[in-house]
Amino acid sequence: MNQNLLVREDMLTMMLFAKCRKNAGGAYRQNVNRS
Repeated sequence: MNQNLLVREDMLTMMLFAKCRKNAGGAYRQNVNRS
């Protein structure tokens, strides 16, 4: 297993995870404001 490839995939996963969390947080706030 190539160590560099593993690290790069981990960084990509973290970026995607952060993006999803940010989007989920925005949707949650919109729902709270709407109700």
